Amino acid sequence: MKGTCWLNIQEGRCEVNINGATLKSECCATLGAAWGSPCERCEIDAACPRGYARRKGLSCEDVNECDVFPGVCPNGHCVNTAGSFRCECPEGLTLDGSGRTCVDVRLEQCYMKWAEDECTVALPGKYRIDLCCCSVGAAWGKDCEECPKPGSAEFKAICPRGPGFANRGDVLSGRPFYKDVNECKMFSGLCTHGTCRNTIGSFRCLCGSGFALDAEERNCT
Repeated sequence: MKGTCWLNIQEGRCEVNINGATLKSECCATLGAAWGSPCERCEIDAACPRGYARRKGLSCEDVNECDVFPGVCPNGHCVNTAGSFRCECPEGLTLDGSGRTCVDVRLEQCYMKWAEDECTVALPGKYRIDLCCCSVGAAWGKDCEECPKPGSAEFKAICPRGPGFANRGDVLSGRPFYKDVNECKMFSGLCTHGTCRNTIGSFRCLCGSGFALDAEERNCT
């Protein structure tokens, strides 16, 4: 029988379920701290080393975590090894402290406008892709990559808290800390001829005398 595999137990509660139903033996021999619904704390099978489980008969067999836990390496590629696995990241991404998630820590140019593979209105400074695309950016990077559209799976992957929030903690720690982006402080090129006021998840421009907001409400003209 297959059930839910849980990564952590916190104050008696099971937290962070791993995608997909697994056998109890496979869950508890690898990543799991608990299994099932309601969840039960894992008991280690002393007959098998870590990463091995008795699935058929009495012999201990290596658990292929890459098959058992689809998506165990977000943004990366899972490689099974004897008794364990490793995550490999594509070029440009770096493995975080959890050893399971590939993150983009590159600092590149952020653009406020993108049209037909052309980037314009570059903001001063260099930014991570989440700081750019989760807030004011329309495109990012030396290759002029269009930012994912809000609501898309790609957008949710880099902006899990939604528009206006980005990871403000140590990106490589494996413990993200999502916080409102203060666009007024982060991006000095906003609200030309006006005053920038930060709001939760966004910002607004207050225009000076003789100026009015443009169509995108990001500058005064």
